[in-house]
This record gives sequence, structure tokens and C-alpha cells, in this order.
Amino acid sequence: MTLMLMVFITFLIFLVAYNTLGKDVMSPTFLLVAGYLLSFVSTLYNIKDWKVSIGFLTMTVFLLGMLSFFVGEYVVKRRTATARSQSMPIEIEYIDIDKWKYVVVVVSCTVILVLTYREVVRIANLNFASWGNLAYNFKANSMNADLEGAGLSSFVQQINKITKGFAYAFLFVFVNNIFAQKTKTERIANFANLIPGVLFSAQCILKGGRFPVVAFIIGAFFLYYYFWRRTKGWGKVIPVKYIVRIVLIIAGVIAAFWFSKELVGRLSKDNDLMGYVTRYFGGGPVLFELYLKDSSMLHDAPNETFAGLISSLNKFGFNLTGRAYHEFRAASGITIGNAYSALRNYYHDYSIFGVILFNYILTFVFSIKYYDLKYCSDITYKKAFSLTLYASFIYTVFFQFFTDYFFARLSVGLFIEVIVLRICFWFVMRLKVCFGRR
Repeated sequence: MTLMLMVFITFLIFLVAYNTLGKDVMSPTFLLVAGYLLSFVSTLYNIKDWKVSIGFLTMTVFLLGMLSFFVGEYVVKRRTATARSQSMPIEIEYIDIDKWKYVVVVVSCTVILVLTYREVVRIANLNFASWGNLAYNFKANSMNADLEGAGLSSFVQQINKITKGFAYAFLFVFVNNIFAQKTKTERIANFANLIPGVLFSAQCILKGGRFPVVAFIIGAFFLYYYFWRRTKGWGKVIPVKYIVRIVLIIAGVIAAFWFSKELVGRLSKDNDLMGYVTRYFGGGPVLFELYLKDSSMLHDAPNETFAGLISSLNKFGFNLTGRAYHEFRAASGITIGNAYSALRNYYHDYSIFGVILFNYILTFVFSIKYYDLKYCSDITYKKAFSLTLYASFIYTVFFQFFTDYFFARLSVGLFIEVIVLRICFWFVMRLKVCFGRR
């Protein structure tokens, strides 16, 4: 009964947010509430198997989290609802990248992929045991704290950021050029801008990660939507044919997510596509309910909200306690997982106040930047980088129902990742080199 009420109220918030925030399907609140609605419906699909009753406190925490986020964006939107919000459609210019840059980037990213593969093979074969495929062995060993040398070398970890940086930089160029005035030759040549993204996806799958690839696809969706709106106008109604295409692409991504489970080391016995996907998406509310019933976990010491920052500080000599990974839980003999939603972190450290505060902060961070990009008069170099950076982080809002990819990731490593993206974007967009004599 409580779960049905959660679905109903979330759907109402979804409709109110959509109509209040300008019917903008890429507004931060729309994405966040859409994610939670997907999660609750997925929970509803599996609740009979899990046999867990969702309590009033769990419902209150999740609804307050969504409402505080919605209120935060509404405040930002009201403050920016001025004459500048009447931005007119603009014309997009084709970005022509020097061919030598493609050569440098593709060769560099390929070398990084080979080095990553060598590291994955090394770690997978550390204990000379074989439980599954390469990715499974790699993940099993890398999560074994007692196995010496079971982690990617610092060098490989850092150069992996270069591939990601180039993938997003060229993704911006690719989407930009879709909406630019171009010849048939330019349209065909534009697909070369997807090569770094393909290499980045291969790098992620090699390490057993699918979510970075999904995040990349979400970033592409956002950029496409943004450029479409800038060329057509924010008041333009999305044609039915575009909606159909989006639904088909989403269905394709979900299918690929399921079919790739063994490729990335997820040796699940669940052969039902709907069961597999909904258990991934719908575990949050049930896991949170089980967490609340576990009194030993409610007030223990490790900080979860800033686990990444604590890990970085400890490398500089601090002795702080943080928890980066949550405990796995099961219900009725079925393993649900350890993705409690981001709200678990905030509630664990700062109770209901933390849920409201951190979601309010999160919506300010994303909403201020989103409305700045939405209403800018032109896409300058600085705005282009901001747009690319935003696209690389927007998945953290949608996937809050799954886990916290924002506050928990704040660290020196994330700062370096942003700097690398900035350098890669500068290399692609600004660096000029003259070859031969003038």
C-alpha cells in the first residue's frame, strides 16, 4: 500500500514539475523525478518476490528528497525568469577539426586501451584462479583487499581520464555538427568524432563497467536535446517521430545493458530481461527499508556522504573514517545488491535534515548552470566547455535513485578528471599547429 502511494505521489510530482518548469524534459528536477519513478515502478514489479513491506519513514525520506530538489530548481528558475529567458533560436556553425588531431587522439586512446587491457589481464590472473571470464576475474580480484597488487596502477588510472576527456570533447563536436549547415561529405566525416567515444566505451567495458557508458549516452542525449532546442526554440513542441526514436534508443540501451552482463563479468543466473533490469533499478527503496531496520547500521561512525574526499585526505596523512561501498543485502533468499540510492548516504550521516539539505545543494549546483546555459545568447568557447562538462555530470542527477555519483565522488581524482577534460577540450577546439614552412 505504501509503495503504491509512493508511485502515485511521485507521478504527481513528475507532472507538476514538468508543467511548472516549462515542460523541459532535461530540467534537473524532471530527470531526478523520472529516475525515482522508474525505480519505484521497478520495485513494484519485484516486491512480491522480495516480500518486503515499505514503511512510512522510507516513503517520507524519498518524497522529501524529491520535493526539496524540486523547490530548489523552482527558486533558481524564478530568479532567472527575466528578459534573458526569451532567448531566440541561433544558427550553429560547423566545427572542422584538423585531421592530425584525429590521428593523435585515436593513436593515444588506442595505446591507453592496450595498456589498460594488460593491467586487467595482470589483475585477473593474480591468483591463477578462474571463476568466469576475464572481466569477472578482474572484478573479483580487484575487490579482494587481501590480494596484493590487485588494483590498476596509478599511471593507468590517470591516463584513463585522457580517453574520457577526448570522448566528451569530440562528442560535443559531433552533436554540434549534426545541427550545423553542412554538405553530404561533412555529414559523413562527422562520424569520425565518435571514434574516441567508442574507444572510451571499450575501455569501460574492459574494466567491467557499464554505467560510464550509459552516462556517456545520457550526456549525448542531453547535448542533442540542447542543440535541438537552441536551433528550434525552447517553446517548440517535440515531434512524435523524435519521441518514438528516443523510446527505441532507450529500449536498445536497456537490451544492450542486459545482453552485456556476462561480457562485463556479471554472471547472473537471471535470464529474464525485465527481472534483471528491474532488480537493478528497483532495489533502492527495499534496501533502504532493510537498512532502517538494521539498528547496528544507523549510527555507526563511517561517513558515507564524502567518502571520496575522505579517501583523498587520508592519502595526505589524515586518519578519517569513510565508507565508499555499502553492504550487500538480500530478501527472501534473493540478493538485491548494495545500491540504496544517494539518500542513504545523506540520511546515514545527517538524518532527514541531510536529505533535504544535500538535495537542495545539488539542485542549486545543476540548476544554476543549466539555466545559465539555457538562456545564454550564444555558444562561446567557455559556454561550449561548460556545456560539455555539464553533459559529463548530468547522469549523477538521473541516477540518484541508484547511488550517489556526485558528493561521494568529490575528491582529488575528480578534480584531476575535470582538469584533464578541460585540457582535452582545449586541444580539440583551440590548439593550432602549423606544419612545414610558411
